[in-house]
Amino acid sequence: MLELFQRVDIVTPDWPSASGMAGSDEPRIVMRYWSQLGPRLVAVRHSEHGSYVWSAEEDRVWHIPAVAVNVIDPTGAGNAYGGGLLAGWMHSRDAKVAGCYGAVSASFLVERVGLPAMTAALSGAADARLKIAMAAASTL
Repeated sequence: MLELFQRVDIVTPDWPSASGMAGSDEPRIVMRYWSQLGPRLVAVRHSEHGSYVWSAEEDRVWHIPAVAVNVIDPTGAGNAYGGGLLAGWMHSRDAKVAGCYGAVSASFLVERVGLPAMTAALSGAADARLKIAMAAASTL
């Protein structure tokens, strides 16, 4: 499996898998390990602790806090994060922006059961949450 990571552009493991493979619970060490496997973008999802993102272009690790919402059902949060991450990456090619897109996307999924309807109000709320996420992101 490790050889396959050299052939992919984006990987987004969950924290237990990422830290287990890296042999550490220290985010800097985990991200260093994953950044050396070959992908162009690494995003490690750490549930309510947020995520850690890195890209080869910037070679900087960002901590993206989880967007604060009332969690009803976390089912599918990782998939929602991955979809948002990809959309953000395709839009910006910036790891921080991509991670914030992922956090915002996951925030809408976990605050209800099922998918939210795409409306103008949801789009406006997403823009507001993105601004908050961008301001809260920090480098490690």
